[in-house]
Amino acid sequence: MESRSDEAGSMAKEICSQIASIFSKPTHPYPPPLDVLVNELTAVASRKARVFLYGVGREGLMLKALCMRLAHLGLQAHLVFDMTTPPIGPGDLLVASAGPGGFSTVEAICGVARSNGGRVLLLTAQPETGSCVREANAIAYVAAQTMADDEEGEGIELLPMGSLYEGGLFVLFEMVVYKLGEALDLASSSFSGLSNNYHRPSRMESTVQMPKAETPPFWTEEKHVHFLNTMEASFVRTMLLRNGRDSSGSWQLRLDRHLPDSWESTLDSEASRNSKKKHAASGSDSLLMMGPRSRAEKRRSTRRRRRRSSHQLQNSSMVEEEQVVPEIEIGGREDAGFVGEHHKH
Repeated sequence: MESRSDEAGSMAKEICSQIASIFSKPTHPYPPPLDVLVNELTAVASRKARVFLYGVGREGLMLKALCMRLAHLGLQAHLVFDMTTPPIGPGDLLVASAGPGGFSTVEAICGVARSNGGRVLLLTAQPETGSCVREANAIAYVAAQTMADDEEGEGIELLPMGSLYEGGLFVLFEMVVYKLGEALDLASSSFSGLSNNYHRPSRMESTVQMPKAETPPFWTEEKHVHFLNTMEASFVRTMLLRNGRDSSGSWQLRLDRHLPDSWESTLDSEASRNSKKKHAASGSDSLLMMGPRSRAEKRRSTRRRRRRSSHQLQNSSMVEEEQVVPEIEIGGREDAGFVGEHHKH
């Protein structure tokens, strides 16, 4: 473990040493990048103008970190292409980064800022050959390796490609925030006062009563399963109360199939409805074929029923054995006769 800690410590020292070497290199004829940034941002703060920042890739991440710190200092700082970013105007400052010297998007953004009266400060490691330089009012020369001069060699570098330039930007911006705080006569407590409070729950008064450490959490897997079962049972109960009783109030639920919790539960009811429709259709067809009886025949039929009921009161047994079947047959023939006579009329 100690050997690994020593290795990590030596790597960190080497990284810091390489980043520190950036700021010890001469930048003539350009002024030191720390002075350029502090002077430009102090001028913006004094005239109460706005600061816009833009960069691509990892350089853009470093500029986002600077934008946050500038907001903590009380400046009106905005990231280009954010949803709430206002348009740039006269007196505003655009801080852009193009480490290798030229990016088409950075060059276009700088041109838009210049055409609208804004001032452009360009951070770059190629102040002589970069295509974005011609759009800049001020140049902050960061003498670090970028992808433009990254040479292929044996093994893996500790800070490959543009890592040295990007790490140098982070350290440079921290120094800028410190110097800018001095220039604006701000204390460190002012930074935290301008910071957002969304990530500080200890200062927020919560209305939720949190359980004690020895009690189980509010929501467990067991309670979640119980909740789902309760919801399912409530749904099934509602379906049964609406569709599961007959006229007598008894349950008419089949137990050899699934409960009505899916589309399959409606198959039985659909089949029964179809059969009822068929019976109703056949019954209506038979009534249409028979047709209505005439008034005279209805009166004769009524008188015959009365006579038969009187005979049944006198001798019920004989009526049951001798007259039930013949009457049905005669009735059938009479019905047929009624239909025939009706059609004749």
